[in-house]
Parts: sequence; structure tokens; C-alpha cells
Amino acid sequence: MPATGLDFAYGGSGVFDTYGPAYIPIRTQIEQFESLAQGNPVDYKNSLVLFVYSGNDYAVHFLKYGLTDLPILIPRIIEEIKLLLKRLHKLGFRRFAVTNLEPTGCLPFVRMPSGIMNCIQIDNFLTSMHNDLLSKALATLRTSSSHDAKYILLDQYSTFLEIFSSASDYGFGEDVLKSCCVGASTDTGCGAVDDSGEPLYKVCNDPSKAFFWDGAHPTEAGWKAVTWRFYPLIISLR
Repeated sequence: MPATGLDFAYGGSGVFDTYGPAYIPIRTQIEQFESLAQGNPVDYKNSLVLFVYSGNDYAVHFLKYGLTDLPILIPRIIEEIKLLLKRLHKLGFRRFAVTNLEPTGCLPFVRMPSGIMNCIQIDNFLTSMHNDLLSKALATLRTSSSHDAKYILLDQYSTFLEIFSSASDYGFGEDVLKSCCVGASTDTGCGAVDDSGEPLYKVCNDPSKAFFWDGAHPTEAGWKAVTWRFYPLIISLR
């Protein structure tokens, strides 16, 4: 295995099936690792697992059913995350950095269709439910692993809000909640092109001053600001 690590993440995936068969769930990503690891030396105990869950299961549920039964889905997802982490621990990994969810009510694609400029509190409340249960799940894993494993939480929720409230300190403009890349009309989105390949989107003048690239994802500058705050925690796992 390369000393620089391996990335098995797949865009659009979740702990359950999400947007279709092409979007492989996290359990399949772990199976891909297991297949690759067979017959190859892996330094499990000195490796770091970065476990990122981005909430695609919630997005799919919301598109189909709205907010109906969403609170019921949250504990199911947390239990699945806990099972996946246990599976990785059983393989031999002992160091885990796990992300919680960012404040989804602040994401541009959540706010902008309704013309809302500030964060939507009901969405942030549901995200907080997920994050609270995740914190409790990690605490359970810490006590059940006979102290031979370390689990740290990378708190995206609080970090995003801190950056939003002090945007200028991080080099971002006043419109920190706006996307840098947006559709040229309400019918198009970032990256859309017409039949001749001409862009149907607009990009801001200076992406380094924008936190969000599109409706959901931070810019490189945005992620740099977030990960800078995580660095001391990750170093503590050495």
C-alpha cells in the first residue's frame, strides 16, 4: 500500500443506496479496500481513517418525501455509520477522524430557491440532531474498543459557522453564504453548457474570496480555512 494513502470516496454516495446503482455506498467502498488489501501488507495500527459522511441519504429522502419521517431516518443512519466504523476497527485500524455534517441550512442550494439570504434554522436543527447522535456514537465506540483505538470528531458544523461569523478574518467577502459559480438562469446550474458547449453559468471574479464554489461545496479557499482548524486535532492522533 502506498505510504501516501488511498482514497475510496465516491461522490454522491451514502450509507444506503442514494441516487442510483452507479453511486456505490460506503460499505462497498470498504469492500473495495478489503479486496485490494488481500495479500498486501497494510500498517493498520499506524494508519489514519478519514471517514467522511456528507448526508446524501438525507438529500435523497428529502427529494422524495420532503421532511416527512426525516427524524426517523437519522438514528438509522448513525447506527449504520457506527457499524461501518466497527467493521474498519475489526480490520485492524485504530485511528479514526470522523466528520459531522456542516450546517445544511446555510448551503446556497437550500437557501437560494426561496430567496433566503440567511441560514434556515429548521434544516440546521435536523443537522444538529444527526451531529448529536454521531457524537454519542463515537463516545460509545471509544469506551467499547478497550481504549486501543482513537476516534476524533472533525466538527464541520461549528467550524463552518465560525467562519461565516468572522468571514473577513479568513479572507472571505461579505457575501460569504453566496456561491461563486451559479447558473445563468433559474433553469441551469454551475457547470451547465448548451448544445454547442457554451457555458450556461457564471463564475465570480475571485474564487479565493468565496467560501462556497457551488450550491453545496466549498471552494479550495473554503476547505483550506476549514481544514486549518482541524489540523491540531489530526496531529493529536500521531
